[in-house]
Amino acid sequence: MKKIKFLIFVIFSLIIVSNAFPQLKKGDHLLGPTIGIWTKGSSVTLGGNYEYQITQAGPGTIAIGAVFRNWSYSSANITYTNNMFGFQTNYNFNKIDNGKFVPFVGIVLGFNNIGKSTSPVNFAFAYSSGFWTWLQGGVRYFVDDNVAIVGRFGLGNNDFLTPEIGVDFRL
Repeated sequence: MKKIKFLIFVIFSLIIVSNAFPQLKKGDHLLGPTIGIWTKGSSVTLGGNYEYQITQAGPGTIAIGAVFRNWSYSSANITYTNNMFGFQTNYNFNKIDNGKFVPFVGIVLGFNNIGKSTSPVNFAFAYSSGFWTWLQGGVRYFVDDNVAIVGRFGLGNNDFLTPEIGVDFRL
């Protein structure tokens, strides 16, 4: 009887473990697109994120990666096209629940290349290309082992304030 109970326990445990969502761990890669709103000009931002989990640290992982964002903004007959490339580092709190819910915080350092299309009128004030920093926070919700829905909020220099949603794929 003890052997049957033990066998049932082992089978039940294997079923639970096989259906559990794995948490982020050292060596995981995440890649995915985002869409958001740049609040200054109510412009749609399109972008992509890449993250590599470099080490386990306490209840989470430290990750490094890259970001890209693109958006356009018009003001006073000037259209600005922004292409931001950057480096990100995030801390992912992945020891919550069963690993499906992973909040994160981080910082992005990058360069924003701004192209301008101006009218014949010359205005004294204009945005220019330059270095970019922002703080970000958000959450990933893994809908299966390798796909997560992402909500992210960024706040940085050059009037950058944006909520975003996206999808991350674990590679």
